[in-house]
Amino acid sequence: MSEVASKIAILTAILALAGTVVTALLGSTIITRFYYPVVEIVKEPVATLDEHKLRLTVSNYGSEPATNMTLFIKSPSRIHNVSNVFSTSTITLPQLNNTSLMMNNSVDLSDKLDTNFIILNTQKFTQGTGSKLILDITNEEGASNDYVITAVYDQGSVTAVGTGDWTFKSFIDLTRNPIFLVALITGSLGSAILFTLFRNRLKKSIGIPAKTKTTDKTDSDNQGSRP
Repeated sequence: MSEVASKIAILTAILALAGTVVTALLGSTIITRFYYPVVEIVKEPVATLDEHKLRLTVSNYGSEPATNMTLFIKSPSRIHNVSNVFSTSTITLPQLNNTSLMMNNSVDLSDKLDTNFIILNTQKFTQGTGSKLILDITNEEGASNDYVITAVYDQGSVTAVGTGDWTFKSFIDLTRNPIFLVALITGSLGSAILFTLFRNRLKKSIGIPAKTKTTDKTDSDNQGSRP
């Protein structure tokens, strides 16, 4: 096999491998979306001038509820207050004898807990865009990026991300964009054309003759051989 043929074979293999990897990733994402809860926690400052107040937005973009979910929130300094801005699930604080944190209510922790770590529980966090937990946390000092926040539930766990980080919702929003569909179709057609082109060149490089159209000349040959 010539050097050119080797390069073509390698490039063809890379294209095939890339297609397999992309298909596997998309397939895995779709399976996760349709059979499991996909919990996301986004953290952001409530206001640019008040970095001591953090907002958490918890969503479930999967198609199954996240059961027995626990939020672990570690602040860079003492936590003074936690507020339930909006919730579609019941929230309790196990550190305060499972006190319920009702919607539109807040709990002043300054005279109850001297800690920079709190735990919040919810037994069943339903899936869907209408199901959310929006919480405001106020601490003594420290920026919102210094928080460590995770959620653990029966089906898995997740770590909080910032507003500019890539999330599963970002992927879903991208796939709904018509430009994504056009790019996907164009890329697929381009890959198919490249694969066909390099395959034909590979055959020529290693000396495999191309298929030619043959015609049946039996009658004419027989006529020519007659005396």
